[in-house]
Amino acid sequence: MLKTCSIKLNKDGSIVRARAPECAGISSAAVLKMLAHLEQSGFQYHSLMIVRNGVVAAECYRYPVTRTCAHTMYSVSKTFTGTAVGFAVSEGLISLDTRVADILPEYRKKKEKNGYIDKMTVRHLLTMTSGKLPSPLLNKTQDDWLSHLFDAKWVSEPGTKFDYVNENMYTLCAILHRVTGMSVVDFLMPRLFEPLGIERPVWETDGHGVEAGGWGLFLKTEDIAKVMLCYHNGGRWGDKQVIDEEWVKQATSNQHGDNPGVRERGYGYGIWIKDENEYYAGGMFCQMSYIFEKEDCAAVITSCSPTDTPYYEALEILRNEGFIQPDANATADEEFIKSISERKIDFIPKSAIRSKLEKSISGRTVHFKKDKILNAVGFPTGVLHLAAVYMSKYRAGNIDDVRFDFYGEDMRFSWREGNERNSVKCGMNGEYINSRIVLANTPYTAASAAFWQDERTLNVWIRPIESLCCRKLKFTFESGGTVKMEPASSPDVSDIVASVDGAIHSMFGEKLSFLADKTLAEIKKLTQPVQKGKFRD
Repeated sequence: MLKTCSIKLNKDGSIVRARAPECAGISSAAVLKMLAHLEQSGFQYHSLMIVRNGVVAAECYRYPVTRTCAHTMYSVSKTFTGTAVGFAVSEGLISLDTRVADILPEYRKKKEKNGYIDKMTVRHLLTMTSGKLPSPLLNKTQDDWLSHLFDAKWVSEPGTKFDYVNENMYTLCAILHRVTGMSVVDFLMPRLFEPLGIERPVWETDGHGVEAGGWGLFLKTEDIAKVMLCYHNGGRWGDKQVIDEEWVKQATSNQHGDNPGVRERGYGYGIWIKDENEYYAGGMFCQMSYIFEKEDCAAVITSCSPTDTPYYEALEILRNEGFIQPDANATADEEFIKSISERKIDFIPKSAIRSKLEKSISGRTVHFKKDKILNAVGFPTGVLHLAAVYMSKYRAGNIDDVRFDFYGEDMRFSWREGNERNSVKCGMNGEYINSRIVLANTPYTAASAAFWQDERTLNVWIRPIESLCCRKLKFTFESGGTVKMEPASSPDVSDIVASVDGAIHSMFGEKLSFLADKTLAEIKKLTQPVQKGKFRD
């Protein structure tokens, strides 16, 4: 029997907003307590949305993030890859037991004696039991990403051991390209995105246009709420069965028994199982759409946090104090609305002074030499943080040809990275100004501000709001036309690097853990070097 969809929709396809959280059965006080806990924990969240009983009960977007802003999803992308596989299976294009080597025969190795490649199936890729464990530090600027999976050593026979591998999902996207003759985004448009009222998203690809699969998808907060609520509603959206009901059951069920390698309670098809009635789509730096089945609720967050512990603690507040009886007559509390709307990610200093140097440096260009070491390891300094580009086919970086143009309360900051030239307008009054830019071949909205720290030190802050971090560039104008540039980020690079600690230790193994520690220490030192430049004229 088909499950009835509880979602209430506006004519434009958006989810109806409740007049007050209490109308949907959510406590306003609990929502504010959740936000306060996150902020007191130092958790840098960008947005939070709670949907209950079919309507948006509460939502918060921290300035400069907005409701209409798409956000990088990291491993939430896996849920969408898994959903695309579900459509292909439902339409008979492949089955879960289809052998990978039958679709990608060119990667069958003649010298392989164990026969594992002929045992690997679509199911094994989807459930993270391929038997392969590629290095998490592989260079994605190379053309052949499939070789990253197929050239990796076998760590187990397919189907016997869980290892969370991004390349499994990328390989599924390559398979979908083969069997559908189109991109995964094109395949999903009429099947998922359009029925749910989701605009065509950006999804990072390899050099041949194949979606990354395990990462690289950009979506709005409401978009990821919609997809997981569609799963919650048995695959139904409005009056349509969008995702096959049986696929929904399997995707949200543990596919691994008591496998000790699976965290939480288990893993389905691109979906983590937290409890019998709770599951979620989750991505690195805590992008999450969490479903409470019994409470008919989704709690969605986008953020840039190396740890998800504060978010789980906030969910406990919601679980214990947030769910109340709906009150259809509740009215919006003005203090609640004000508190929700005035939250900011950054507190931007306002220039206490306007340096006399503005006249002499305005309109001039500064040249910075390339850092040979950073280029050798593949992570030159750029406006995007290394966490945003290390899995990309394009490596932005090597900030050069920097130009400052001052106008009243604003400044225009221009620079070049590789073949991309960008220019942003920076507020100097303690507020961001938005500009459109392209970095690593990906479009972003850059919220930018600048302020003088003293007569010779200018700070420029650029936050690509679809990405993770705020890039903070401090320029010190020294004698003789020398300019020193000191890059930093918010969150700090040490916090970001800590998030890949487990992956790097796993790559080196227990016996070589000392090498993992050394590698992490070197990465921290390398990622934010002081660089010196000179005015060209």
